[in-house]
Amino acid sequence: MSPVTFPFHGPVAELPSISLSGQGGAPTALAVTRRSERRIVGALMVGLIAFSPLPAGSNLPVAWLFWASLIGLISGVIMWRRPSYTQVWMRHRALFATGLGLAMFALFQSLWPGAAVGDAPARFWADQYLLTLSQSDSVFAAVRIASSVVFLSLCIWAFAGPGRARRAAEAIFVAITLYAIWGVAAIGTGGGSVETALVGQKPVPVTGPFTNHNAFATFLGFGFVTGLSLFTGCSTRKSEHRSLRPRIKQTLIGIGLCLIFAAILATQSRMGMTATLAGAAVPLAVLARSHRQWPLVILGAGIIMIALFGQGLTERFLFSSSSLSTRWQLYQQVQGLIAARPLTGFGAGSFPLAFELVHAPGVSSDVVWTRAHSTYLTLWSEYGLLIGSIPIIAGITVLRGIANRWRVGDADPALAMAAIGAIILAAVHSIFDFSLEIQANAFLLLAILGLALARSDGPTRRSRPSNSPSQQIIGHSHRRRTQ
Repeated sequence: MSPVTFPFHGPVAELPSISLSGQGGAPTALAVTRRSERRIVGALMVGLIAFSPLPAGSNLPVAWLFWASLIGLISGVIMWRRPSYTQVWMRHRALFATGLGLAMFALFQSLWPGAAVGDAPARFWADQYLLTLSQSDSVFAAVRIASSVVFLSLCIWAFAGPGRARRAAEAIFVAITLYAIWGVAAIGTGGGSVETALVGQKPVPVTGPFTNHNAFATFLGFGFVTGLSLFTGCSTRKSEHRSLRPRIKQTLIGIGLCLIFAAILATQSRMGMTATLAGAAVPLAVLARSHRQWPLVILGAGIIMIALFGQGLTERFLFSSSSLSTRWQLYQQVQGLIAARPLTGFGAGSFPLAFELVHAPGVSSDVVWTRAHSTYLTLWSEYGLLIGSIPIIAGITVLRGIANRWRVGDADPALAMAAIGAIILAAVHSIFDFSLEIQANAFLLLAILGLALARSDGPTRRSRPSNSPSQQIIGHSHRRRTQ
């Protein structure tokens, strides 16, 4: 009779299955079931990313409730069946507590005794101090935030395992490439949206499944940064340079990058392009260090794409100065709104009603301004300067954590590059736009972060020295000090 063995392959806190048979280390049915559950949940998360843009970028209450219900159901089942999922929450408890705390604050705003049921008139706040001007919008905000936090936890858990996160990143890139094909095919057909029409020969911004061209550009930009990081990862893997398969994969990724870049140009989003280039600077810097010819090739391809698809974007960069003046006036009036309630804000989701208090000439009065066109100003006007700064601080903390893991060799370099580039893209675009307030974009950003935060069940990379260019550029000297 063979002895009882306990094959621990991961952290001691996460106990794998126990083998009671002497089958040469063959995986038990329980281990296979655990891996299958991770694969199923991972496929569901990738599917959510692929389908969330279809209902107007999931910027609808029915979409918020649907995704929240689905994510909550999956999370409840996995938490009941797999203790390892609970360990994900414990490992990242500070991050998740921050997100859930923000959701609780939004819910508290809606439940404050002075809050009226439904949408209170903006003038009503002068008579009774309300923590929110729209109770229903604050509740929806709490639902969106809470479901996003749980979604991130599911991504971290489901994408853990040797090679699983890289495969998920490739699947997400393929999905975004398909949307890029949609965008390119919509050129000259009214932007691909029922809300746009072709006026003479003037190019019309492509919106894809979104209702706003900037939101679509952000979605595509995340895909571009992810794809370029995967492309760079194929180039810096020295052990695979003589293999044909990585080169074929790299070629296919390159084709996808050209399609995505063309679609970003077709959106005519100035900040979308600027933020994408800022995020892409991370993988480009790594690529330039290992293969100096590749950035020149990418630059040449970009120039060709601009010549073919960049007419509308070029015109907007050169001749759309009036919109910048209006935007500046809007920001000044929103700053006055923040100054009126610097501590508590006017309530999560209440910006359209609150802005009526300060709306003055200089900003068009024939439309309803539902967005501040700056996510930072939106956070501070709805949650106050203190609570509204928490998501910004959390983003900086996650950025530093991923960079440290990359520095010491404890993360897939391609996925770390993608996550850092995505955070930079989101931070830059949020200065002048509201794309991250669209749930499909928020889900995609969180999925990319989950890919980088997911742990491998294989041997840790920290014990294996590496001279890869990606680790050299992030700080090779620090890695030697940690060994």
